[in-house]
Amino acid sequence: MSQPRESYRRAPCQTGASVRLGKVTIDLDTMPVEPTPRPRLGTRRSRWMLAGVAAAVVAAAAVAVVLGGSPPPATPPPDIDGQLRWVAKLVDASPRGSLAADASFTRELADRVGQAVSTFGLVFFSSNTGTPRRLSTRVLFADDIDNYRVVLLSLRNDEITDDRRRYALTYVLWLYGPRGATPEALTRTISVSATREAAYRLDPATPVVSALIGAADDPLWVVLAPPECDLATAPASNLTDWTPDTTGYLAHRLRADGPLYWRATCQGVVREIGPAPRPAITDRDVDRLMASAEGHPDRRWLGSQASQLAGTYGSELVNLGRVLWSGNVALSAHATLPAAPFALVQVGDGVAEVVDVPVDTTVTVLVAPRARGGWIGSVSTVVRTSPDEEWGIDDTTFAAPDNPHGLIAVRLDRWNGQVLVLARSPEVARVRIVDGDGRVLDEAPVDGSSGDHPPVMLAPDRNAPHDGLHVAALDVTGKTLTTVELADTRVSLDRVTVWS
Repeated sequence: MSQPRESYRRAPCQTGASVRLGKVTIDLDTMPVEPTPRPRLGTRRSRWMLAGVAAAVVAAAAVAVVLGGSPPPATPPPDIDGQLRWVAKLVDASPRGSLAADASFTRELADRVGQAVSTFGLVFFSSNTGTPRRLSTRVLFADDIDNYRVVLLSLRNDEITDDRRRYALTYVLWLYGPRGATPEALTRTISVSATREAAYRLDPATPVVSALIGAADDPLWVVLAPPECDLATAPASNLTDWTPDTTGYLAHRLRADGPLYWRATCQGVVREIGPAPRPAITDRDVDRLMASAEGHPDRRWLGSQASQLAGTYGSELVNLGRVLWSGNVALSAHATLPAAPFALVQVGDGVAEVVDVPVDTTVTVLVAPRARGGWIGSVSTVVRTSPDEEWGIDDTTFAAPDNPHGLIAVRLDRWNGQVLVLARSPEVARVRIVDGDGRVLDEAPVDGSSGDHPPVMLAPDRNAPHDGLHVAALDVTGKTLTTVELADTRVSLDRVTVWS
């Protein structure tokens, strides 16, 4: 039985590098992989266990330590271009941050990280046996920010002679601890036991790197780009009001600073723009959603639904929005409830039989304003056979434009392709779905007598072409108030990436 999460903290990324990035096995010595732009910048904070770091750094028996203050190459190798050229500019740059000039600190930190990687990289795990590697370790950034000491290092195998492969297989390791933490204390976070969470993040190197540091519900967000790049932020509610950074990196308390977009401009060219992540959903966030909700949402399911939406789209959501409806759905004369993806079976005297029990099907429509206009939302469908037995059977994300009568129409695959229609205006008395030739495929009245505005499920012919379908809202006289196309359910992230 699928249950919503009891807490609203985002689940950690289940990623292992060294050998495992998602489901992909990578050998730092034999498999060149050129990194591609990440769909999100620091969407979630990764807290990996011991075996994760061991794998990601690839079992090193001998480590070549490059001191944090050592002279980097003057320019990237001539055969490096595109995104990898900017990766090279990041990882070959001189160390930055207020602690970068402290040669004693950077030398000890690089040495200790190298030793820790060597020692704990020898852990065996089933998909790959650790083999000797020589990794170079460089401190790229070290500073005290707010209550934290934040450090970024690069890890790579300099025995790889091919330049493109070497930079493509470079990793960055974020470490953090209390402000003023010693190299010993920072390195200790790598070697925690597998039953404890670690204060580090390991990623393939990309031109711009970031980490969420500290508590998930009030994180410090730190971003570093190559020295040739200027970073800036703008509030998600006003994407023309850009404020350049003055420190050489971005550092924001996301809970206090609110939804932000970030921008990297390198040598006069805007290379990347995207939304910052959002802090994890808290009980107070869910309280606000519950207080303004129409209908009767289940608190646990709503917390899970809001976490999923905010975790995916981050600051693209100007705020967490509101619940437009949570409850049962009115069906047109042709619409039906979705087929249950399960059967309840009663076993007695050695005989099993399917039990016909009442099933309560509800939908929750959560929408939030989008930074560039319109709405991003989700429709979550839950079926219940008792107060203690419930299943989530569908979560559909959609994007819809603004319109004067708050009309939203979303096709739901798990509802056999039927269309959920939500009309926010009390003037709307009836809704209908119309094809590209003007034929009415289905229609139903909208019941606003109780003051609520429950959605209506319309059932166009499942074989009808999807192109040209739209929903019309009519008043009591039959006059069309507005029309809207079906919402886009393939919602891409609002991101610009031009590193080539």
